[in-house]
Amino acid sequence: MLSSSRTNGGPGTNQYGIHGARKAPRPAATPTDLLRQLTVVPGSPFVPVGMRTKMPEGTTTINTCSDNDTAGIGDTNHWTWANPTNRAIAHRYAGIQAVSVEALWQGTKIRQLGAVPDPAILNGNWRLGKGKRPLGAWAGTGQPLITNPGDARRAIYLPAYQDLVLFWLDNSPQVKRWLLQTLESHHPVFLRDFDTGQGIDRNGPMSHAWLLSTWLNDPQWRAQYLPE
Repeated sequence: MLSSSRTNGGPGTNQYGIHGARKAPRPAATPTDLLRQLTVVPGSPFVPVGMRTKMPEGTTTINTCSDNDTAGIGDTNHWTWANPTNRAIAHRYAGIQAVSVEALWQGTKIRQLGAVPDPAILNGNWRLGKGKRPLGAWAGTGQPLITNPGDARRAIYLPAYQDLVLFWLDNSPQVKRWLLQTLESHHPVFLRDFDTGQGIDRNGPMSHAWLLSTWLNDPQWRAQYLPE
């Protein structure tokens, strides 16, 4: 398993490095890259939908939740590489390490005063404690908890998930080919996710398919990370 590490300067900061084999170094991602939010409009290639949302016959749909807790790539209709439980790389944050984005996100939720991230969750048991309301998110030893959901996502989830996406873009010609073929088709593709919440600052669960769609539909993001 490769490793991705970032330094955390506290809520609202997203300075991090993306590690892995590359032909050439990428410029450092900025908060604007990570936090850009776009409304899905007609003509946007990628559209997030619920896992059980009924779609018209002939619609192209892709499952982004396939094959939990593997390091697989998936296939044209199952983007295992985009699943937050994908274990292709490890994720480091504020003195801890997790085997996946989901393990990091769930593991940094603190549910008791004085507690620290649970090693069992960081090592992959991300379902443990899921659904229980946390007091806040871990920000490092001696640091106050991050109590705003949006700030927690900005500090933890968004950089980690982009690390995963960029790892696959850097290291898998097949993933890049799938994305470019979708863009060239000029037809909408619906990305399925069990969560459907849209918005970084929402209180409820946020859809990773929405986040992925937001980035992939953004011409500036594509120009930097997915050049044709």
